[in-house]
Amino acid sequence: MGRGGFGFVDVMLLPRKGRHRLVLVEVKQSGSGDAADKVVGQSLLYYVAALGFGLQGLDLLRHFARKNERRARRASPKSLQMLSGGLHPPDDWLALQAGRKLKPGEVALIVGLSEEPPESLRPMLSALTKHHRIDITVVIAHGHRGFKVWRAA
Repeated sequence: MGRGGFGFVDVMLLPRKGRHRLVLVEVKQSGSGDAADKVVGQSLLYYVAALGFGLQGLDLLRHFARKNERRARRASPKSLQMLSGGLHPPDDWLALQAGRKLKPGEVALIVGLSEEPPESLRPMLSALTKHHRIDITVVIAHGHRGFKVWRAA
């Protein structure tokens, strides 16, 4: 997600309709007590990077997804050069930044967890939503027992 060490988001969705123009999905398997904290922190880094995207940059992402459907759906990382249509640094990132910048309300986050998060997570995410208008949804997968979804409000 951009230059500056933001890393690779797990899934990037580009809705065609609705208020969100970009949805970022980050998932963490439980393995430590701070998995929920880590995935939220990582998601916020990606959110900040996403605010650097321009509307013309999103068109480039859609073009990549249409022309490279199998590659786009694979879990392997995609370089900025690949996503920008073959441009080289720094032109690749500049192309993705082109156009009107995304507004906070146009970016949504989905956080996936494999176990119930600590009780402190819900009020923290609710504060982010209330004070910064970040749209955050949490999905907790309980394996074959189903899943639970809640939105920060």
